[in-house]
Amino acid sequence: MSRLDYESGLEGDFWRFTPASARRLFEDVFGAGQVEVEAHGNVLACCGFLLGLAAEEFRKEELDHNDPYFPLLLCVRAVKSEESTARSGATRAASDGKAAILLYHRIDRSSRDRWRLCVSPGNFEKQLDRLVARFRPVSLRELADSVREGRVPHRSIALTFDDGYRDNLASALPLLKDRGIPATFFLSGDGATAGGSFWWEQLDASLEKMGLDGDEARELHWRLAHAAEEDRRRRLADLPQGDGPFPPRMSEQEVASLAREPLAEIGAHGWSHRALSPLPAPELEREIAENVRALSGTLGVEIVSFAYPFGGPVTPETQGILRGFGIQAACAIGGEPVTARSELLALPRVEVGDWSGDELEARLETLLEG
Repeated sequence: MSRLDYESGLEGDFWRFTPASARRLFEDVFGAGQVEVEAHGNVLACCGFLLGLAAEEFRKEELDHNDPYFPLLLCVRAVKSEESTARSGATRAASDGKAAILLYHRIDRSSRDRWRLCVSPGNFEKQLDRLVARFRPVSLRELADSVREGRVPHRSIALTFDDGYRDNLASALPLLKDRGIPATFFLSGDGATAGGSFWWEQLDASLEKMGLDGDEARELHWRLAHAAEEDRRRRLADLPQGDGPFPPRMSEQEVASLAREPLAEIGAHGWSHRALSPLPAPELEREIAENVRALSGTLGVEIVSFAYPFGGPVTPETQGILRGFGIQAACAIGGEPVTARSELLALPRVEVGDWSGDELEARLETLLEG
C-alpha cells in the first residue's frame, strides 16, 4: 500500500489496486461508462491498516478526512449495458478485426516539452510512411461507422490530434495530404488559452522559472487541470511568469482553413481543457456545450466527435451529455485495440511518442496481432 503516483495521476495509476485499476478491470467486462468507483482513505488510515489498528483507536474526524492519493476502501458499482447485451452475440461473430486510433498533440521540435507532447516532423514523416506501407489508414468517422456496423477492418488506423496547436496545420497537414491520410483534429475552446497558447504551456514555463520538477510540478498541474477557468487564470497569474515564446494555438481563421480541407474533420475537446469526471452536472454540460456550439457556429459544420481531456475517465453522466449534443464517437486513452465490441463513446487511443517508424510499427504489431 502506497501513495498513488503523481505522474500518472488519479486516473492513470494501474500498477496496484487503485480506483483507476478497479475501473479498468470492471470496464473490461461491463463496458466503459457502466462502472462507478468511489474511494476513501488518507495516509493515517492506511498506516493504521498496515499496523493492524482498530477503528476505535482513531478519532472520527481523522477517518472522515479523504485524501484521493491514499485510497484505502474501494467501492465499485457495475451495471451491464443494454447495448452491449444486445450486440454481444452478433458482434463477436461478425468481426475479429482489430484497429487502432493514434493520438498526437504537436508535430514540432521543442527544447521545452515537459509534458512530452512533441513528435518531430522527421519522425512523424517516417511514421506516416510506415502506416501507409503496413496498415490501413482510415478516418475516425469511417472507423466509428465500422464499429457501429459490427465489422471492423483489421489493421485499420485512424489519426487524431488534440488541443489545436498551429503546427498541426503548418507541419502535420502537408505531410498527411502528401499521403492522402485523413485525420480528426480535436480543438479545445477559448477557455484553455493563455497568451496565444494553452494554460499548460504557460505553467510549464513558470515551473521552469521556479526550478520545480517531480511531484511538486505534477501536483500543481493536477490542481490546475481540475480548477475552474477563472480560478486557474488567477493561479497562473500568481506564479512567476516564465520565458516565451510559447507554441501557438491556431487562430479562428486557421481553424476555418483546416476545416475546409477534405482530409480533415474537426471535433470537440472541452471548453477549457478541464478534467471532466469530478464536475457537477451543470459545469460538465457547460464544458461540453460551449465547445461544441462555438465550433459548429464558427465553422458551420456539425460536430459529431469528442475527445475527453486527459483521456477520461468516461462516466455515464458525461456520455449522456455527449449524446444530447449529437456526439456519435468519443475518444479516451487506453491500451487496447478498437474492435467491433468497443464502446462508441469510449474509443481507446494510443498516445504516440517521438518514435521512429520502426518503433511505431512494432508497437502496433503487438497491439493488433499480439
